[in-house]
Amino acid sequence: MHVELDTDSHSFKIQQKITYFNRSQDTLNSIYLHDWNNAFSNKNTALGKRFVENHNKKFFFAKDKDRGETNIKNIVLNHQTVDWNRPKDYTDAISIEFKKALLPRDSIDIELSYTVKIPHAKFTSYGVENKTYNLRYWYLQPAVYNQSWQLIHHLDMDDLYQNQTDYTVTLLVPQIYKVASNLNISKETKNRYILHEKNVKDFQLHLSTSSEFNNFQTKKILVSTNLNDIEIGTPVKTAILNRQLSFLEERLGNYRYTKLFVNKTSYEKNPLYGMNQLPSFLRPFSDTFEWDLRMFKTITQQYINNSLPSQSRTDTWLRSGIHSYMIMQYVETFYPEVKLIGSLSKIWGIRSYHLSELDFNEKYSIVYQYATRSNLDQALTTVSDSLTNFNRLIFNKYKAGIGLQYLNNFLGDSIVDNGIKNFFKNKTTKNNSTNLFKNTITTQTDKDVSWFFNAFLETDKKIDYSLKIHNKTKDSITLRIKNKRSIAVPISLYSINNDSIQSKICLTGIDSIKNITVQRKNIDYWMLNYEGKIPEVNLSNNRKNNHWSLINKPLKIKWLKDAYDPNYTQLFLEPKADYNYYDGLIIASSIKNKSSLRKKFDLSITPAYSFKSQSLTGSFKAVYHKYIENQSINSYRFGILGSYFHYQPDLAYKKLQPYAQIFFKRKNLRSVKDRAVSISFTMVDKEIDLSENNQTELDKYSVLNLHYVYSNPEIIDNFTYFTDLEIGSMFSKLTTDIRIRKLTNSKRQFDARFFGGVFLYNKTTSDFFSYGVNRPTDYLFRYRYYGRDESEGILSQQIIINDGGFKSQIPVGFANQWITSFNTSIGIWRWFEIYNDVGLVKNRDKTVYFVHDKGIRLNFVHNILEIYFPMHSNNGWEVANPHYEEKIRFVFNGNFTSIYNFLRRGFM
Repeated sequence: MHVELDTDSHSFKIQQKITYFNRSQDTLNSIYLHDWNNAFSNKNTALGKRFVENHNKKFFFAKDKDRGETNIKNIVLNHQTVDWNRPKDYTDAISIEFKKALLPRDSIDIELSYTVKIPHAKFTSYGVENKTYNLRYWYLQPAVYNQSWQLIHHLDMDDLYQNQTDYTVTLLVPQIYKVASNLNISKETKNRYILHEKNVKDFQLHLSTSSEFNNFQTKKILVSTNLNDIEIGTPVKTAILNRQLSFLEERLGNYRYTKLFVNKTSYEKNPLYGMNQLPSFLRPFSDTFEWDLRMFKTITQQYINNSLPSQSRTDTWLRSGIHSYMIMQYVETFYPEVKLIGSLSKIWGIRSYHLSELDFNEKYSIVYQYATRSNLDQALTTVSDSLTNFNRLIFNKYKAGIGLQYLNNFLGDSIVDNGIKNFFKNKTTKNNSTNLFKNTITTQTDKDVSWFFNAFLETDKKIDYSLKIHNKTKDSITLRIKNKRSIAVPISLYSINNDSIQSKICLTGIDSIKNITVQRKNIDYWMLNYEGKIPEVNLSNNRKNNHWSLINKPLKIKWLKDAYDPNYTQLFLEPKADYNYYDGLIIASSIKNKSSLRKKFDLSITPAYSFKSQSLTGSFKAVYHKYIENQSINSYRFGILGSYFHYQPDLAYKKLQPYAQIFFKRKNLRSVKDRAVSISFTMVDKEIDLSENNQTELDKYSVLNLHYVYSNPEIIDNFTYFTDLEIGSMFSKLTTDIRIRKLTNSKRQFDARFFGGVFLYNKTTSDFFSYGVNRPTDYLFRYRYYGRDESEGILSQQIIINDGGFKSQIPVGFANQWITSFNTSIGIWRWFEIYNDVGLVKNRDKTVYFVHDKGIRLNFVHNILEIYFPMHSNNGWEVANPHYEEKIRFVFNGNFTSIYNFLRRGFM
């Protein structure tokens, strides 16, 4: 390649010659080249769509000057100019037809003349930013042929499937630039460089006006890196690098190259997750540990990728598993004393928590249990571009590493370690994936490992064994081990005395129930998976005491949260604060049984004291939530909620609500579409002011609610639909609510909402159960009103967009027969929008009333913080009426769960 940089247009002029060898047994009539730089050419490419899936709108609204593209001027095959085209649906590839077929073992010369315009680095961290060019996958290169051409889209996963290639590159750049690359570099003139290397898959290039990369000459390899945010001194870094490379060489074999290029971008896109990501002044780890693990994680990834032939997206678990396994072994070897939360584990008040006792490597099992308990996991053999970001970047890598450790503990004799090393020795074979690794393992052992290579790898089945006492005698006890799931894997039974392991029995092939008789003498309790080496989804049913006790496990009470501890029954005291106008400041302390991990049964009792009402208030909930595997239903939940607060000065309400919900499984976990049905029965008992006209229908009432919701909260096209059927003794009504939110090409947000509601029957004598035109009455106490019964003052101006959804206080404020409304808003600039509402309201014995209003909407955070300024309505010009400041409405949702769900979209 002859490459010349044009800094004005951020483009490279490239003259390229490819000598392609047909190493297959097939005769080829065409060739395909990947052109991943052209994936940045418009927002409708596969990459552009993937950004939207990830809830990232930077690229969707990017300016043309920030996008990238490839302009091909000429292609010559064996000295003859040929045509080329882009395959259907592949903006990031080109195809070239041969005029003469390419036979097996023959080669062909392809000469290309083209220009690549480099995209801004803000999209994938590769590209140009502040005159720095950080480049990967930026030039044309042949696709892999394996029975057919293996084309894959650029999806910002840094995983181009590519051949090993010999590179010779002439690079011309302005004199001010410093050049770094994974290729070997020699400088001919002030602005001319020669880069070269043999049998490499990737050509990475970094150009900057300052010397960002430092070189460390280890015993065998030159390490070039800009991962230099932490300064611990060159001699220390060199010593650590020597240790790291020696560690990898011992376990993976010799590194084939003399240079190892470590770009900090690789680490930043796949960092050490956890407290390592805190700012340096808050990070609870030493600088040496932090730099060591950051570098080891990145070096190991490069070591593995550069030592093995390229692979497609269909078989990635083994590499990522070996990567995690190496990190786990490295920490276990050199940092066995480091805790999960580092130096925080020594602080008074924290050191008594179970979290402070956990070793650094236990984060893998914590993440495993979090994902599996939430049904967020996917099989390890899932095609990588179908994985959620959480699973691709974290969970599947952790599960694969834990799986290899599990297999190693089961087999013993370093069989897995030897199998990994043999796998790397046989790296030249074409079968360089699961089958090869399986063969290297099975040739070294007579134990059955089919459970690992079948169910553990190929499914998302969870492991869960329980332990019960079946029979007792004076000297012995028969324990019953039950497999509660559909995957049969090895499980270990431990006998514990004085917190020391007295015996360990490995049991295999338990697909239902197995009884085992053990001696009782000098044993405190028995426990399955005592050391936590087996990735179980549930550890709470693994223990049985030798002697009778009121509770199977001792009770531990802690403030806030703690890591899940299977050896204790845990309760947590969680202080809370809330506010409403009638109770004032509410101080509470929840008593919960939920640790950092989800539980099937969730109990929360929250006694509270309200300062303004000077009374005890509070709430409780008891919920059972069960996740279902391999069914159309993802989970079901049923429970009961209760609360006691004030809704007017000195007037309280009691609410009790049993309910049940069914959540349907998504088409795939990358989809954000959700569907659910629910049924609830809400019982309300309100205190009534006897000095006013007492209406018994407002005193005590019950409402049965049937609810269906469908939501697709994509960042560009957001759609939500729900329907409600409410049945009470005095009324019944049917409601439909459809909401659409769309971001237009001009970066304007358009919101549209249709609401329709009709009473099937209505025997009420007030508007308490009627549809609200501009403010729902919330007789079921579902909404977060801060002053729900206020008719004046700022709290009366809070609005929750439901029922009619009008912002102006319309003369006809309720509908006791039927209502329709259509609410829209369109963005003008950033969060500045114009809204418009129209609707029809029908009350008994009244004519249909046409309702309308319009005004300005400041949409700071959708459904969390919004402000409405009415301009015109049925009242006329609102701004011309007195006390306009009282007409302004606002949305404020301070609920932590709503904010968290808003922030997490696109990752889980």
